[in-house]
Amino acid sequence: MESSLPVTPSTTKTNSSPKKKDWFLIGILILLIVSLATTGLLAYQNFQLKKQLQQAQQSTTPTLTAVTPAPSFTQTEQLTTPTPTTITPTPNPTANWKTYRNEAITFKFPSSWEEKPVVTSDSGYTQEFNDPQNKYTLTFSSLKNYNPATGEPYASIDEYINMPYKVKAVTIDGQDGRQPLPRAGSEHIIAVMFFSKDSRNIYTLKLQTGNNPMDINEAEAKEAQKLFDQILSTFRFLD
Repeated sequence: MESSLPVTPSTTKTNSSPKKKDWFLIGILILLIVSLATTGLLAYQNFQLKKQLQQAQQSTTPTLTAVTPAPSFTQTEQLTTPTPTTITPTPNPTANWKTYRNEAITFKFPSSWEEKPVVTSDSGYTQEFNDPQNKYTLTFSSLKNYNPATGEPYASIDEYINMPYKVKAVTIDGQDGRQPLPRAGSEHIIAVMFFSKDSRNIYTLKLQTGNNPMDINEAEAKEAQKLFDQILSTFRFLD
């Protein structure tokens, strides 16, 4: 009889152990995690970049309401060129008046007034103009410049007037003159006195309203002064 020996089962060896498989799987998992993290990071950076670009475009691109078209040349010219203002000149109240003239002087007076005949004397002459409504009387007189007290011509118009106070100064066509009237007791009379250009004559231009101070009130006195100033503004020397 053959003796039977105990059979020992053989153990088959494999090429890889369970421990090596675990490390392989771990490595694949790590690579997958790194890949996902990298992809996510890139996607986040790309998202942030797009967001920044959109914000930059919104801050630099004006809205339709903020855009103002540049004016054309015609518009600019209209904005910078002032609109001309039409000024109507004040009509000259003496334009249609009559003109008095002699060899030495000239002036105007209202066209409805009448020129009376000149009255002469040894010392000079007087010319009168009457208002047809009998409200005003205008008188121009010329007297020789002679002071009977000294036998010499008056040195100044103030010496001729001989007032104890300062008389209102006026200028008649560049010539120095004085306005002694109106004054208390003669409120209805306006008068100026001045020398001729050669100082040989003394001229007096006078406007009288009514016959006495009671014939004029304050408003009428202002009206008379305005009329007198207009007449005086037309006075001119011819010599």
